Amino acid sequence: MDALPPNLKLKILSALNVDADEASSPPSQKIPKVFELSHLDEKRLKILTKGDLVKLNEYGYLIKNGFLGDQEEMGKCREAVLELEGKSLLKPASMKGKHSWKQSKLRGDLTTWINPA
Repeated sequence: MDALPPNLKLKILSALNVDADEASSPPSQKIPKVFELSHLDEKRLKILTKGDLVKLNEYGYLIKNGFLGDQEEMGKCREAVLELEGKSLLKPASMKGKHSWKQSKLRGDLTTWINPA
């Protein structure tokens, strides 16, 4: 576990409900699969395929091209986010365990709450 990048290590520890301060050695429990696929009803899948879920279980992440929709619409979203950033409305994201903290070297993204139109 110590060979992992710090941000990935924190994500795993958080998913296992292990406080990062207390984790001096790897957790004794096995990291669970994201999805149990043995009884999957593929007819109920709307966005992801069974293959997508298998990859998610195997790698812990999934790249799904076109997931966010139309490129032109995503461009508009990007411009809106850049406008929020220009107005200093985006704040450093925090990490949570037993406590909440911010550390840009581990998590450098920015967040804000938005209200649907």
